Amino acid sequence: FIAAISDTDIDTIRAISADAARKLVLLPVAADRMHKELSPEKVNIRNSLLFIGNCVWGANRRALEWVIDVLAPYMQEHCPEFEIRLVGKGTDTIRSDSILSNTKLLGYVNDIEAEYSRAICAIAPVRDGGGVNIKVIESLTRGVPVVGSNFAKRGVVSEAYLVAETPDEYVASIRHLSEMLNMPGRLTNDAF
Repeated sequence: FIAAISDTDIDTIRAISADAARKLVLLPVAADRMHKELSPEKVNIRNSLLFIGNCVWGANRRALEWVIDVLAPYMQEHCPEFEIRLVGKGTDTIRSDSILSNTKLLGYVNDIEAEYSRAICAIAPVRDGGGVNIKVIESLTRGVPVVGSNFAKRGVVSEAYLVAETPDEYVASIRHLSEMLNMPGRLTNDAF
């Protein structure tokens, strides 16, 4: 048999070889929780959306630009209580005069766990590229829900991944997660 980890991989293999298509098996990505649950005290201070990615890579760079140009202005108007924190190589190379007050360009950070601990969710607005989005898996294994594109979800099976394609859908998902914070343990327990 031939194992594929996403529907995109299956479609690609089918396009290449009809013989291979008969041998395909979908094996979605699964991961165990790596980190302990956050205490209710820490969960209650979650007020940021976390984007992590190497933004030298084109797909991540395009996602970062969408966050800055589209999502950040919308969030500032509709959810001003949340901050968007952009972490990873290349995030600190964006011209700061184009950045709104609700957005922080952090570049490489020494303590990624501190960033996860303050995040209500990770965001994954990636719309192209290949493979499985490792940052999605890393967030979920830390008990941090993900709000992102259907494309970024490929290969991942988790109730803690909320699909959002538009700024309205991001806001609705983030408000839903914020409401869930009033139920201690709910976010992290439902992640897996």
